[in-house]
Amino acid sequence: MTLILIILGIWMLFCGIAKLAHLQSFVSIVKSTKLFNDSIARIIGVGLPILEIVLGVGALFGLPFMVVVILVKQSVSLALLLVLLFKKTPLENCGCYGNWFIRPLHWTRVIDNVVIITLCGMILVD
Repeated sequence: MTLILIILGIWMLFCGIAKLAHLQSFVSIVKSTKLFNDSIARIIGVGLPILEIVLGVGALFGLPFMVVVILVKQSVSLALLLVLLFKKTPLENCGCYGNWFIRPLHWTRVIDNVVIITLCGMILVD
């Protein structure tokens, strides 16, 4: 299970750093979803990359409770993603990886979230 923690840690670190590297762009993406008012969108846009970096470092240090937080974070992300997909929200970049990898909002993003949730579940069941 140590390998899975390392994978989760690297994934979270990468996602957080990618968003932080293009913070204003990521905040704009969160605002453009229209799921939150501008103030809340800004808090999420700034807070999420920081949270992902903290979770990534925690997972790399082998802190098992980080898995629960990652699981909750990814579950909320999946729920919001599904809302956007069902609303047919047009996003040229989902923002998952900042501007490092531009990926449009698409049903294949669900797979990314399910993989992370499954990895968390594998650790928690063990």
